[in-house]
Amino acid sequence: MVSRTSEIQADGSIVANPPLWIDALACQNLKVNIEGRHVTLIFPRVAQPDDNRRIIELAEPTYRRAPIPRPKISPDFGWGYYDVEHQKMLVMALRFRTTVPTKARSQSRDGFTDRPLDWLRGAWPEWLDTAQNWLRGWNDIYLHRSDDTASFEWVDAAAEWQPDTRRGKASVSHSVISYGSQKSASLAQIQSAFYCASERLPLPTAHRFILRAYASRMEQDLRGCVIDACTAAETAISMRISEELAASGVVKNASEMIVRNANGIIGLYRLASQIGLVFNESQHQVQSGLATSRNAAVHRGEIPDDKQAREALRVAKSLVDVAKPLPNAETLLRRSVSSARTTHKRP
Repeated sequence: MVSRTSEIQADGSIVANPPLWIDALACQNLKVNIEGRHVTLIFPRVAQPDDNRRIIELAEPTYRRAPIPRPKISPDFGWGYYDVEHQKMLVMALRFRTTVPTKARSQSRDGFTDRPLDWLRGAWPEWLDTAQNWLRGWNDIYLHRSDDTASFEWVDAAAEWQPDTRRGKASVSHSVISYGSQKSASLAQIQSAFYCASERLPLPTAHRFILRAYASRMEQDLRGCVIDACTAAETAISMRISEELAASGVVKNASEMIVRNANGIIGLYRLASQIGLVFNESQHQVQSGLATSRNAAVHRGEIPDDKQAREALRVAKSLVDVAKPLPNAETLLRRSVSSARTTHKRP
């Protein structure tokens, strides 16, 4: 018999897939919003090394000096790893705390009939992906997601355990436990990325295409790489031209027609140059390094080699960074602080 509706404090582990590659000791915990609900995310700890190992396992996170309440919740595949040499952390899981409503039962051993954290399970992958995209955009790193998402619980908390039952064991492996000297996320970047995820602010379109191109190259889809790279450059330059024309008083319909008639990446490059945009790549470099490979891939179905794909990606990213540079983490962080102050002042 359901007696009343109450609230419980859910405290457990939540999987980061792909892992977060961050500066060691960058942060301890952050308060975020997921699906409009407050969640505290606590990062695992760097344990004191007891030998000369270059890679050591991360320790369970503590919150206000307290461990996760027993029965102890811990991801079966570990919290992650600390790269001693480069002082960076590969965070594979975080501790979380959130207050959730649930139906309390009296005089019953059946446990809960539903799982009060299903809202978090459903929202977490997209939330994390948004945050990861911003971190990738700033640091030019692509982290491959494990395909074995059915073998483990994304969210695990004692609040959902049923009496007299045992959890099934889960198993997840990551073949890469350190990215070495590869640039990692700073504290400001983590805070800003988590703010963007909380506010549902996606990485700008052109930069998402750059990430897709990078991912395609890593997965040896070289044709897809050059197509997405060129799309990224065309998107960024088109948007910048439209903004410049609007600022000059050109009406939207006319602006759209001008951009549409520019005729591909070379036409857009010329038009952008005519309105004062200065690129780091010459027209010849754009033609030979990007346009030629893209046209061969699209119109003749040709597959470029890795050198061509790498050059197309480099040229495209250079164009995107000039036409539509990615806001830096510090700028977004100031925006988040300003937003919080405005919200606080509302009656």
